[in-house]
Amino acid sequence: MEEKSLNVETMENNEDKLNTAAGINEGMHNNEQKEANDDISEQLKHEDSVDIVSAEETNATDNEVEAILSEKEEEISAQSYINLSKPELFEKLKQLAQTDEDGSSWQEIRTIKLAHSELVKDDKNRKLQEFIADGGAEGEFVYQEDDLDQAFKTLFTGFEYHRQEVKKKKDAELLENTNIKKGIVENLKVLAEEANNGGLQLKNIFDRLHEMQDKWRNTGSMVASEHKLVSDAYRFACDKVYEYIQIDKEFRELNYKKNLEIKKELCEKAEQLIIEPSIKKAIESLKQLQEEWKEAGAVSKENNEVIWERFKKASDQVYARLKDYIETIKARHEENKIGKLKLIETLEKTTATLPENASGWQKMTEELELILADWKKLGFAAKKDNETLWNTFKSLRDKFFKAKEAYFEEIKKVHQENYRLKNDLCMKVEEVKDSTDWKKTTDYIITLQKEWKNIGPVNYKQSEKIWQRFRAACDHFFERKKLNFAEQDAVQAENLKAKAELIERIENYVKVEDNNINFENLKNFQNEWLNIGHVPIKEKEKINSAYRKAIDKHFDDIRTTNSEKFKAQFINKINHISNSPGGKSKVNEEMYQLQEKIRRKEHEAALLDNNIGFFGNSKGADTLLKESKKKLELLRNDIKNMKEQMKMLRDYSAASSDETK
Repeated sequence: MEEKSLNVETMENNEDKLNTAAGINEGMHNNEQKEANDDISEQLKHEDSVDIVSAEETNATDNEVEAILSEKEEEISAQSYINLSKPELFEKLKQLAQTDEDGSSWQEIRTIKLAHSELVKDDKNRKLQEFIADGGAEGEFVYQEDDLDQAFKTLFTGFEYHRQEVKKKKDAELLENTNIKKGIVENLKVLAEEANNGGLQLKNIFDRLHEMQDKWRNTGSMVASEHKLVSDAYRFACDKVYEYIQIDKEFRELNYKKNLEIKKELCEKAEQLIIEPSIKKAIESLKQLQEEWKEAGAVSKENNEVIWERFKKASDQVYARLKDYIETIKARHEENKIGKLKLIETLEKTTATLPENASGWQKMTEELELILADWKKLGFAAKKDNETLWNTFKSLRDKFFKAKEAYFEEIKKVHQENYRLKNDLCMKVEEVKDSTDWKKTTDYIITLQKEWKNIGPVNYKQSEKIWQRFRAACDHFFERKKLNFAEQDAVQAENLKAKAELIERIENYVKVEDNNINFENLKNFQNEWLNIGHVPIKEKEKINSAYRKAIDKHFDDIRTTNSEKFKAQFINKINHISNSPGGKSKVNEEMYQLQEKIRRKEHEAALLDNNIGFFGNSKGADTLLKESKKKLELLRNDIKNMKEQMKMLRDYSAASSDETK
């Protein structure tokens, strides 16, 4: 231990100290000198044995003792919070954070944080099970912390910041204390040097020494890395001063009396530690008292043994408590070790054969959580075993959860692919949802619906949303289709009524002498018919037949009388043109215009004839085909008549040329 190394060094300097003290003042009486030297030797002997009862008597190293004591505090603290709820833990944390000024509650606050983390973990696991039970994939589960969790984190983070600030302040104080104590050592060296040179009275030396010793004791702890070096230097410097003042009996007695009071106070403090509830606090405080004992000055020979035995007895009783406790903890560690080995064996057997389906993985996960809960109940094993046991236990769990993750990752890939396929179907139906090609689109959407049924499931979180999207697009089309046909039925009923009225007007039409007017009127009837629109399908053939019968009767009557009359009219027109000034040129112009009309009519007839070849076989197409053929026939008749007119014009032009010759 650190104290032993200090005392070994002190022992090595004992002889030098005594020799130095013996030669300070050659004029001092030999008896006084011997008495002073004997007192110093006796005091140094007790300084060397101040830590004779230590942690080594517990068959444990310093590190083991520290670990066991820390574990004890942690266990006591953890038991206080293990059954508290989240709100209760938050209130406890809030109270500690508000009252803690020096960061001393860190251990307890950290334990509250661990207890809160366990509750969060349990809540997360519970919600995960519910998510999976509803059909969700574990790999897609996202845990949402509540407002209380966020507030807890904020409060804990704030305390961590406060603790760091306190630590910075404490470190600064330790450094300041170290510098103060270094200054005291330097002042003691100066005092020793002045006393050695005979420049001070003994009372002055005595007063200044005690002033520096009081200042040393009233100054707080030092930086740990410099504690031993500075403390050794302090004790050595004090010894150097004592070498001069101890020779004077009067001042020596005053010094003994003062030091005795200091050591009585240390004894009282050590005796209080026997009943201190916290063993850790008792041991730490005792070590500090041992350090202060070493720094206290000598007492008279007759009081030295008594005061030392009192201090040693109190120290022994504190360490006896530690020894008993360590034995108890070691037995508990061994018991926990055996329990954890059994749990490791159970875990190995449980995970020997991995599940083949999601429910199997879930069931085995629950079994592993129960095993983990049993593990937590066992507490610590010995530090040398605890980490190895945990690593073995954790590696088995990690192996299981890694395999589980791989399984659900594969499931996730399948779900993602299914989602992609269903998303494609959504886009396809959305593209045609506003179509008015009712028959073709209906067949297409029914095909898409069959494809949807053949695609496997997607993850729970996306399933309902993607289905609603697909269904909405399908419903949109079919609602439009239903509404359209409902409106169409009403419109078609009106169209049927309008066409019946038109047929009646055609049948009652009275021809005039001018067939051009008759043709024009009949064309107007035809255009009006085409503009009326569709009628109910069951009435379509009947109404169309009645219309064709009525209109064809008028066209047939006109054609029988029109041909001869047309020829006579055209001949009169030619004669009129030829007898007018510039008649020949006008005839040629008439021929040119007629030729252009023939060309346009032939082009129109060719287009119509080509289009007729593309008509389908439906009833609606059949009606349109008949009408188109009728129009083509009329065009061809017009072309025939115009070609006859062209022949007459050419014959007239040829005859005129012969007459001119």
